[in-house]
Amino acid sequence: MLPAAPAPIASWSWEVSSDTDDLTLADACDRLHTAADVLAGEGLCAPRTLRVSWLRPGEGYSGFASLMDLDPAAGATAADLAERVPVGRPAGLPDAEPQALTLAGPGTWIDAAGEERRAHGLAEATVYLAPWFLEVTVGVRHDVWLRADFAGRPHPQVYRRNAPRLAAALEGIEKALGLETSPGEPTPHGVPDRYGIS
Repeated sequence: MLPAAPAPIASWSWEVSSDTDDLTLADACDRLHTAADVLAGEGLCAPRTLRVSWLRPGEGYSGFASLMDLDPAAGATAADLAERVPVGRPAGLPDAEPQALTLAGPGTWIDAAGEERRAHGLAEATVYLAPWFLEVTVGVRHDVWLRADFAGRPHPQVYRRNAPRLAAALEGIEKALGLETSPGEPTPHGVPDRYGIS
């Protein structure tokens, strides 16, 4: 089993803003679906679950999240995602609003011998939403994107086979969204740059 960090080792984001408070759940699902589609095209994530965290207006995060399975054969569209989100609203919180949506699933990485292997959560796409603001984020938790494994041992073959795939996905999302990539904050594992981790 491929080791994974408990929190992302690196992340990247793309920000959509509006001066008119007119960004909707449909807009959020459209951007999320676009990012996930690029990740899927690079083999980094085949979405199998949709996780929705909920907030209460005026109070912030409710402490509740919904987890919904996605049928890979159904090929869910952005409109399908937008229709499913309200179904997961906690029954005891009828006024709850979606705060963040995450698509996750298995992806393919390539080992030192050049063999393709599967792991869950290689790359996850999340959209954070508010009426005036959307932020799409991609996070990774595994060491296959790093020049050395989590124990500090260099693994150049693994890095050379996987890092360019992540770079292609990040550049692809940037182009698909028409927004510049913003690397996240440094972590103990490395410093994200525009299309990778240094």
